[in-house]
Amino acid sequence: MSKIIVLTRLTVFDEDFIMYAEINEFLSQLNNEGHTIVMLSHSYHSLERMKSIFKEKFNFEITCLFRNDFKTTVDKDDAKNIIFIGSSDEDLYLTAPKKVLIINPGWSVKKGGLPAKYSITLESPLQLLEAIKIIANQNKWYFELDIDENTKLLALTSANTYNKDTTEVEILEGFQRLLKSGDRKYFNTLYFHLISGVMKNDLLREVGLWGNFPSSTGKMNEEIEELKERCRYLTGLKMKEPLFIRHTTGSSTLDWTTPMREAIVKSKK
Repeated sequence: MSKIIVLTRLTVFDEDFIMYAEINEFLSQLNNEGHTIVMLSHSYHSLERMKSIFKEKFNFEITCLFRNDFKTTVDKDDAKNIIFIGSSDEDLYLTAPKKVLIINPGWSVKKGGLPAKYSITLESPLQLLEAIKIIANQNKWYFELDIDENTKLLALTSANTYNKDTTEVEILEGFQRLLKSGDRKYFNTLYFHLISGVMKNDLLREVGLWGNFPSSTGKMNEEIEELKERCRYLTGLKMKEPLFIRHTTGSSTLDWTTPMREAIVKSKK
């Protein structure tokens, strides 16, 4: 499914309007795959300069807009189809209220603290291209079950490696190592599959509380916690405290923490 890829000026050019390495190929591939490309800037001069460069280099359209055009025209219904690439704190302030997925371009000369903290950082345009492919191609959950009128179960992947080809087994085993021992080789792949599912699902985009189950040792898996936090931030939720904690080691009973109790109480008022 095609997406609207929104890029800021310093994601594509340096301060002297020289394109970064791989950007030419990146933009051409986005066009070949049917995505809409939008460039943003505050400056009229920058917009005109970019239009001139794009006209000279490419035979396809790249839309150039003021940042305020994005701010005033994009709403939450549009957000599920947009991927925003930006590295300034202002970019995060622009996307967060609209629940737009933002990816931090690690190659940019602009280094904002907030995108690095609250979004995934990718180190090259071609790595970003692969991420966009994952997001665009993820169109269903591996398993869905309506347990009752208030409970729905979603499974992102199968853990079964039986009768699978070598590549699929490697990825599934990589996911298992991520969950069990924190091996991050396939973290971005799992993240973009998950976040794509959240982006496209109206129900998940309105989730009020995000949590994860601690292991039997009581310790929180840092990678799962990070995935949860990315989902929480995308959906605009502020509560950071864990929903669940384990009792002391040796007990298998799950306990509700104070934040969860408070949420339940509020929901009943």
